[in-house]
Amino acid sequence: MIEKLKTVAIVIMCVAIIVLVYSIQHQQQIHSKQIIELNAKLGISQSNLIAADDLAKKYRSELDSLPPPVVKIIKEEKLVLRSRDSSVFQVDGVATTGTVQTTSKKDAIEYVWTDNLHRFHLVDSNIYVPGDELFTYTQNFRLKGLVFKNADGTVQLRKVELREVHRDKSGAITEIPDSKSTLIDSQFEYESDQITKNINDIWHPKLIAGASVGQELQPKFLVGAELVNVGHFLDYANIGANIQVKPDWEATELGIGLSYNLLKPLLDTNLSLGISVSTPSNNLANQWNMYVDAIFYLTN
Repeated sequence: MIEKLKTVAIVIMCVAIIVLVYSIQHQQQIHSKQIIELNAKLGISQSNLIAADDLAKKYRSELDSLPPPVVKIIKEEKLVLRSRDSSVFQVDGVATTGTVQTTSKKDAIEYVWTDNLHRFHLVDSNIYVPGDELFTYTQNFRLKGLVFKNADGTVQLRKVELREVHRDKSGAITEIPDSKSTLIDSQFEYESDQITKNINDIWHPKLIAGASVGQELQPKFLVGAELVNVGHFLDYANIGANIQVKPDWEATELGIGLSYNLLKPLLDTNLSLGISVSTPSNNLANQWNMYVDAIFYLTN
């Protein structure tokens, strides 16, 4: 009878492992599809998730061309390029009124025009001679950008606007109503904390509680602590190592176990499945029992 129960336990554990592997692959497919769909919705902004090291290497020449004091601060403070934005706008507007001044000279008429906001200035030294016109302009623009991101930074949405402005007689900066800017091309590349994790992040103690089923198919209560979880360093590798205590009137068991969270990071849940081995306190280290665990996280 005991051998049959051992066989059943082994079959259950094998099925659990198969489910875990399938869950990993399925989550990867869903997450990749979601990223593609969200980036597609951004349209012309062309947002791309990129590793921090790759982002820095790609634009190394731009970083090196910054003013020397800025480059020095970046190196001294170990600053990291987090995102890079490149946008092209088309600006259209109408200037229908302005100041005109003409000056008559010998065999020539000089024509000077300036718009009311003093943005554009046209000088034609002789209207009878083609090609001697000089057009100069001075424009001011307000650039506004908004960046939204999810908790781990793997999905980011950027909105950028360009508006032509001028300073009025009171000194206030206001938008020019007849000026219109249109975003015709843009690329936003960003890195994520999810990509640049540190191996030390796997150390993340949590209190746990749950139930175990062993070879005798009798459920036991467990309490303990998960000490490390690889999922804090590698996506979809939500494997944790824990220490457990299984209280019992006859002999409390002490054990260690492995657990896997099925849904993180797509859905943050506090439930994991796992396996563990325990030794009774009255036969410490001489007897070992194997269990299948259902674990609940009591802390984050």
